[in-house]
Amino acid sequence: MKISRITAAKYLKQLQEIGVLKTKQVWKETLYINTKLFDLLKR
Repeated sequence: MKISRITAAKYLKQLQEIGVLKTKQVWKETLYINTKLFDLLKR
């Protein structure tokens, strides 16, 4: 699957807007975290 960084960022932003992902700024980067999956993996 070959998509541009801009396209990927657009899709990630949409997922964040509907509540699937949460964002966290680290320096100049934006991390997108799937909190439900993260909680499941912590168990």
